[in-house]
Amino acid sequence: KLVDRPVARFDLSATPAAGQHQEPMSVVVILSQPNAKMQRKFYKRKQDGLNYKDITYQNIELVVVGPNGKVEMKRAGAKRSLSGDIVVQATGQWKIYALSLGGLGTEFSLRCYVKGGVAELTEVDNAHISEVPR
Repeated sequence: KLVDRPVARFDLSATPAAGQHQEPMSVVVILSQPNAKMQRKFYKRKQDGLNYKDITYQNIELVVVGPNGKVEMKRAGAKRSLSGDIVVQATGQWKIYALSLGGLGTEFSLRCYVKGGVAELTEVDNAHISEVPR
């Protein structure tokens, strides 16, 4: 069981472009962490006691929930960025959750690139991990 803790939630209001011969609207969602190589974090290596640069990333998860309440995309990993595409067929509100599995990832950026429509991204305060569908 997960401890109920705050997570970052964004609402994406998407409206596909009007027209009969239009392609479906596509949205690329990208969750990024700061570049670990630019930070001044070091650790002592156990083998020989020398200092080495810490270039590891925190475990993060990106979950996109469609207007119908189903999980449309789920990505997780200890990488600099996680991304995925979603296809929007009709006007609706999508929920995007960004969370750190270890609880240590505090800085991030979320970007959405839209093709074939109009979208508005708003941050929702007071979201908790219990809202995220598993």
